[in-house]
Amino acid sequence: AAYFGYLAVIYGVQYAKEKSRPFNALSTGDDVMKDVNLSGKYAIVTGCNAGIGKETVRYLVESGATVIMACRNLEKGGKTKDY
Repeated sequence: AAYFGYLAVIYGVQYAKEKSRPFNALSTGDDVMKDVNLSGKYAIVTGCNAGIGKETVRYLVESGATVIMACRNLEKGGKTKDY
């Protein structure tokens, strides 16, 4: 099973290169947000206490967006804000 997974990754990367897609399974948040300017834009992010939501907040703020974090737990939300 691991061998087939390895082939799928290789095939996926090759397919992405052949189709000239800008991003693929190996792209990082830095790759996606490179040269993106969100100054003057607003975003509302839910689930921002951990995981994908937390990383989304980080990249949006780094790109200049004003982010509204919709949190159920203010204590955890405060930790994310300070992150």
